[in-house]
Amino acid sequence: MSYRVAVDDSIVYELLLSFLLYKRRKNLKYLYKGTSWIENVNAKLTDHYKSKLEQFEDVSFGDVLCLIIEGCPQKDDIHSFLDWFQKVSITTLYELLAPHLKKEDSHLLLNLENQKKNYFYFLSEWYNQYFKFENIEKEMANEASKFSGKAETYSPEELVEEFATGLKIEIPTIKHVVLIPSLHFCPLHTFSIFKEKMFVWYPVSFEESREKIFNISKALADQKRLDILQLLSRNKYKFTDILNYIGGAKGNLHHHLMILRSANLIRVHLSSNNQFYLSTRTEFVSELKEKMIDFIQYADA
Repeated sequence: MSYRVAVDDSIVYELLLSFLLYKRRKNLKYLYKGTSWIENVNAKLTDHYKSKLEQFEDVSFGDVLCLIIEGCPQKDDIHSFLDWFQKVSITTLYELLAPHLKKEDSHLLLNLENQKKNYFYFLSEWYNQYFKFENIEKEMANEASKFSGKAETYSPEELVEEFATGLKIEIPTIKHVVLIPSLHFCPLHTFSIFKEKMFVWYPVSFEESREKIFNISKALADQKRLDILQLLSRNKYKFTDILNYIGGAKGNLHHHLMILRSANLIRVHLSSNNQFYLSTRTEFVSELKEKMIDFIQYADA
């Protein structure tokens, strides 16, 4: 299995991700943003825009917009992208999407004119009412240089592990992986998978040793999660296999696994047919030791 890896630090990807996160509101309690983020955003949005968002139910086209962002020749800043997106032809959008979509996603090519109109409006207003006030460009500006410094000596698999901690891509059809730095989805990673290409939003980490130690300690302070780590250290397992071994409700197991993922203690193995398996990142033991030494020996008195 072999794939190429590149990093794309266009801020437009974060605009899209933050919009979809607000609209879907999944896994917020496991993110640094937390559930209170919704209230903070709502305070900035106009009632008219919120009403439009509530009526906008099908956001599945948003999952393929990363292909359009990647293919945009003017994505250095959000204004340039939106200006291009407003004027781009439907033929160009089709050409950017069609080669990469799986058969089950081909319906997204229908009614491109309306999809373009909707997303131009929603992303433009999302930027004007919320995103432009975040001022995160500087925080993400050095991510490309971090990647360049390691790309020459790391293998593609090592690069994915380094930046999207806890992700193992085992899909033989994937030939190209695009890594995208993200702040809104920290400390987790998320991804969009196409025929031969995959986009991975990875968390930009600004945690100090104290914070990382605290997060890992919280994740370990539960007998059920310790049992899960012990099981997953033996092999990689599907969710149903873990549930059969651990017992309990599906929702409770999902909660435990998300906490372990948030602390970078388990690895997600992506395989064909949308199957995924989980295993323990045994490396966290030595990483925790290093963080403890760093904290104890070098922390300010």
